[in-house]
Amino acid sequence: SFTTTNDGTGNASASTTVDCPDVFVTKTADAPLVEGGDAIGFLITVGNNGPGTANGVTLTDTLPTNGGLDWTIDLIDGLAPGAQPACSIAAGVLTCDFGSLAEGASHTVHVTSPTDGTSCGAVNNTATVDALNEPNTAQFTANDQASASLTVICPGITIVKTVSPRSGNPGDTVTYTYLVTNTGDTTLFNVSVDDDVIGHIGDIAKLEPGQSVTLTKDFVLPAGNPIVTNVGTATGTDVLGTQVSDNDDAFVTIVLAKNPPPSPPPTAFTGSDAARLGLIAGVLLALGLLGIVLGRKRREA
Repeated sequence: SFTTTNDGTGNASASTTVDCPDVFVTKTADAPLVEGGDAIGFLITVGNNGPGTANGVTLTDTLPTNGGLDWTIDLIDGLAPGAQPACSIAAGVLTCDFGSLAEGASHTVHVTSPTDGTSCGAVNNTATVDALNEPNTAQFTANDQASASLTVICPGITIVKTVSPRSGNPGDTVTYTYLVTNTGDTTLFNVSVDDDVIGHIGDIAKLEPGQSVTLTKDFVLPAGNPIVTNVGTATGTDVLGTQVSDNDDAFVTIVLAKNPPPSPPPTAFTGSDAARLGLIAGVLLALGLLGIVLGRKRREA
């Protein structure tokens, strides 16, 4: 603008507005809990709160390196990779060059990865946005980073079955022992222990990671089989509804009753009938002579 006075002098003024855009980034996980073997993902949003256009807007994200992860760009602004703006993953780092971003505008990037049994545990991730004309003060940079995390759970269970004693007679009682252990990294619920011969052994309402519980069951040995083999099975369910199971067997040797040995046969007579009669006659004759001698002695007395 320009103004004059009566003395012929004048004044001129001008003004320039400097915009200080405030860019931001948000990040969310597709799901807070995922089973090992299922895919995981993060959605990243970059926007400009203004005022004015943000120039040279870039996104940088060092992606998680848990075992079994292999990151790819799934969607950019809802479109397949290859659409603008340009994003890429190199050496595990996601970078996007958004260029200029008008006030109120935003871009989204979705990244995904498979998982496996080595991916178990927390998956943490932080993304950072930057703009060439954003003031480098806390007021503007406080929302330039965003973090998200998820957990890959890997349930597991084992059962060890033993029996005591290991052998017995039909009708004897043996005791089976079932040792059930949570070998995974997440709590198991409604654990059922069953035996294919005995039936249902018992239930464990909750089994924490690393925890073991022992159940026992008595069993009367049947007749007719030399060996009894049966299988115990433990099945539990994790927080996402996935079931895990394990089994183990044990056997008992049944000692079958033996028949008593036969009585020995009588000793066979090896002599003849004549010899037997002669022996009897000799005995009788000796007894008769003994009687005569005793009778004479009484008369002489």
